[in-house]
Amino acid sequence: MDNVDLPRPPMSATLRNGTPDSERTPESSRGNNLLRELGIDPSAVAGLGRAVNELKDDKYTQKDLADITPPESTYFAIPMVASVIAHRIDSEVPVTMPTQAEIEAMRPWLGRINRFIGRFWKNGAEKFGKYVERRGQQVVIDTGNKIADVADVMRTIEDPKQQFVTELTSLYNHLARPEYEKGEDFLGEHKQELKIEDKIKNLLLDLKYVRDGGDHQLYTRDQYPILTTILPVIKFPPDTLDYDQASIAGSEFMEGIHVFLRQQGVAQLMPIPTPQEVNLFDSGSWMRGIAETFFGEKLERVKKSLPNVLTQVHGLLPASGPQFADKIYGIAHNVSTLSKQGKTPGEIAQSVFRK
Repeated sequence: MDNVDLPRPPMSATLRNGTPDSERTPESSRGNNLLRELGIDPSAVAGLGRAVNELKDDKYTQKDLADITPPESTYFAIPMVASVIAHRIDSEVPVTMPTQAEIEAMRPWLGRINRFIGRFWKNGAEKFGKYVERRGQQVVIDTGNKIADVADVMRTIEDPKQQFVTELTSLYNHLARPEYEKGEDFLGEHKQELKIEDKIKNLLLDLKYVRDGGDHQLYTRDQYPILTTILPVIKFPPDTLDYDQASIAGSEFMEGIHVFLRQQGVAQLMPIPTPQEVNLFDSGSWMRGIAETFFGEKLERVKKSLPNVLTQVHGLLPASGPQFADKIYGIAHNVSTLSKQGKTPGEIAQSVFRK
């Protein structure tokens, strides 16, 4: 296994959409056993889902982020992912991989394609089957590695909650600090302040680079361990994000962060940057004018909802990074032990995700 990159958890969230409140289990009893075992309050996770929903103003797609129980078809992969994680700290735990048959049972359409190929080209079907098996095994390996990577980073952070506030404070003050660039108009060359909208657009592009595994000279893993760890996991910024449109709310975005940091007792904060002024002779400012005129409620919603989103993120971070890491590896080792004792994937899943 030395040359194999090791798993994205088959523990990928299964989200219930649009479930009426009357049919939902109360949060106090709905909390996932795995979340509690990791020291994460399920109500904080559910609260994050509602806060994000409020920020997006999506009244129809209600996502219960606290319900992370995977579909039954993926149960077989749970011990495999756990073996990858446990193997990192205990080489005596064997890494187990899925077979072609198990992968096709989870994704029946792959089996149908394989059988279709086999009607015309037997060797082709065998090659396709081996490819499916290799890809499935790589998913297990990648998933386990990502979980273990998060645990290893968290182990280096004594207080993730405080680290989150520290990183956000540093990020806010960096963006709020005036920066100037050379400009030129009919009066000649002069210095002009970089607009907050441009800063936010650059920030989002930089975060995408970090999300995709890039080493950024400013947002380093040493200075921003929480940020650089979380972005790839939550896949932020999303690929569908329109950076130009998102940056229009730059001032409101900064005000939302400012409000949250004040709530956390942070005193040393730069003034909130003002939005770009609308100038008829500056086409770059027209989008801001259109947003203020026709979408003022959306700008206001960013300012009011973002503090709640950040509060929920802060709430679900573990109080102790080392303890969180120990629990991740402990759960993985226990799952591997249960599998070795002959417990079925279904029994293991019930043990891990029991409500």
